[in-house]
Amino acid sequence: MFAAGYLLSYFRKTDNLPIADLIIYITAPALLLKSISSRSFEVGEVFIIILTVVFTIFVGLLALKLIRKRLSLSKALYLPIAFMNTGFIGVPVIMLTYGQDGLSYAMIYDACLAILVFTLGVYIVSEKKDLSGFFKIPLVYSAILAVFLNISGIKIPYFIDTALSFLGNSTIPLALIMLGIRIEQTKIQSLTIPLFIAFMRAFLGLLCALIIINIFHLSGLLANVLLIMSIMPSAITGIVFCELHSKKEDCDVVASSIAASTIASFIYIPMLLYFIR
Repeated sequence: MFAAGYLLSYFRKTDNLPIADLIIYITAPALLLKSISSRSFEVGEVFIIILTVVFTIFVGLLALKLIRKRLSLSKALYLPIAFMNTGFIGVPVIMLTYGQDGLSYAMIYDACLAILVFTLGVYIVSEKKDLSGFFKIPLVYSAILAVFLNISGIKIPYFIDTALSFLGNSTIPLALIMLGIRIEQTKIQSLTIPLFIAFMRAFLGLLCALIIINIFHLSGLLANVLLIMSIMPSAITGIVFCELHSKKEDCDVVASSIAASTIASFIYIPMLLYFIR
């Protein structure tokens, strides 16, 4: 599916914005609503997932802050080092590896991350500190509705539930196709900084997940999901925010870092899956 997107962009120069809109505004909210509303969660599990997301992002931001001035790095690099691609890569990997049970954990992780990306992420790179994008995220409303349905025990009518299943199931192929398109269109300008960012993104994510797992003595499915989601490569949304709020030279290095991180993940994600399974 990734190769299909790459080849489509290579031969037809496809615009991936319509695909991104489909995922962000239709299929991903449907997948979130379907996966969370129908599954029982323990409060402690949800708390641990949220804590892992916040802790991982905080450590990434702190690490870059400590080295940014010394290495003369752009503040736009906060995005690829702190925010991971849980939606377009993490959710598909969890779904294909652990099925619906793992997917429920992954969707909570992704929803929490999406909220922080569209608030904290925009705040970091935006000179105007514009946080209005938070209210435009369908995942937020989908998550609220899913939690309400889950707690209240209200069942979604069958015909709506079926439609949500069809829409939600299309998220994974669309995400992988879009990822292929994005990688084909991203040209790596330099390797030094992108490879450094790719390494930091994976290493810090792994470290943070291991700390949380050891503190709470986690094992099994939840621990594996936290590990996998936390080492995901840099979020693609980073280049979108950069294009809106940063200089072109900063966007070039951010795009290169996201591409390098994504390509590197094709190596280290299968390795992690091999060891934890």
